[in-house]
Amino acid sequence: MAKSGLFNVKTIGKKLKEAGRLKLRPLCVYGSNEIPDGAVPSYQIDQCITKAIYTSALFENTPPLYLDVSHEKCCIG
Repeated sequence: MAKSGLFNVKTIGKKLKEAGRLKLRPLCVYGSNEIPDGAVPSYQIDQCITKAIYTSALFENTPPLYLDVSHEKCCIG
């Protein structure tokens, strides 16, 4: 099978960080009806959504996050 030459989201983020000499990794935000593989609800990282997103940008080992309006444990920062 021929290689398509397309990058996945993680690779694109790494390349943007390197090219832009960014301290934090870029984040991809999108809407979906399905939870991404390996994603955790934002409140498992921090109850404050803002802090959870910042943590995700700061630490590469943070799993993908998802937000759900039904989560009562979250604050909007």
